[in-house]
Amino acid sequence: MVLAVNFKADTVDEESNLMDITMRTLDIMGNKISEDCLNFSDYCLTVETDKTGLLDVSKLDSCYEYGYKAVINEISNIKNVIKKFK
Repeated sequence: MVLAVNFKADTVDEESNLMDITMRTLDIMGNKISEDCLNFSDYCLTVETDKTGLLDVSKLDSCYEYGYKAVINEISNIKNVIKKFK
């Protein structure tokens, strides 16, 4: 059984700077590469990142919270997928 975690890509808007646009470009490239892997997973949990950069350790606690909330919101679905494999 494979449970995958996907981090939601940030949107680019009129307030975005060059770094935001560059990171979004990398997100798109990375998502294209990982699409095949995600297709092989039995369940994919998508976690909001709120424009947290890869090396932005100051938002680490917020990221834990986003992941926790994503699991809580999807816990019923996750349990149902796990039950199929017992």
